[in-house]
Amino acid sequence: MSQHQFDVLVIGGGPGGYVAAIRGAQLGRSVVLVDKERPGGVCLNWGCIPTKAMLRSAEVLETVRGAEEFGVRTAGVQLDYSAVLQRKDGIRPWWRRPSSAATTNVSTTGPYRRPPSPTPRWRASA
Repeated sequence: MSQHQFDVLVIGGGPGGYVAAIRGAQLGRSVVLVDKERPGGVCLNWGCIPTKAMLRSAEVLETVRGAEEFGVRTAGVQLDYSAVLQRKDGIRPWWRRPSSAATTNVSTTGPYRRPPSPTPRWRASA
């Protein structure tokens, strides 16, 4: 097993952890973030954000179903649950997007990420 040297170890990628890791990298420290799941914690990955995406789909459906009150005919409106789930799963926080510049100096490790690179790519530039 290879060894890596870091200035800062952040345990947990929830709302406090990922911010601490980004800030450490911004301050020029080499940072590793360790989480058993995904950075962002429960709220951002499985709770609040995904739930709000599904609730918005329900709100839109309810609005469309009530459109006749405004003179708009909407015969045959149906909910496509698989499309709702696909939309929910497609909403990704900014730090999980491939082009996220904020996390390029932070090495993350856990079951959903590769181990840190032996190159110093996670060091913040001075």
